[in-house]
Amino acid sequence: MGLIGFSDCLRKELLPDVRVTVIEPGAVATELPGHITDPEVRAQVEASYAQVSITAEDVAGVVAFAVSQAPNVGLNEITVRPRKQSH
Repeated sequence: MGLIGFSDCLRKELLPDVRVTVIEPGAVATELPGHITDPEVRAQVEASYAQVSITAEDVAGVVAFAVSQAPNVGLNEITVRPRKQSH
């Protein structure tokens, strides 16, 4: 919620010249799970991501969509996650 509030304030401060969009990704297949130091937790996260994840390219497509909108269009929030992800 804090990030949403911050982005709303930023959006109001920067009107009308700058658009602010929050993109909230779900499970994305990146190297991040490899940085988990607990081996058991890392294995669980890697197994989960192997079954349910989207690619960084999927998120990049959403970013490209957001920035390609007409200047009069504002996208405040976009949540993008794998269809199989429960939350």
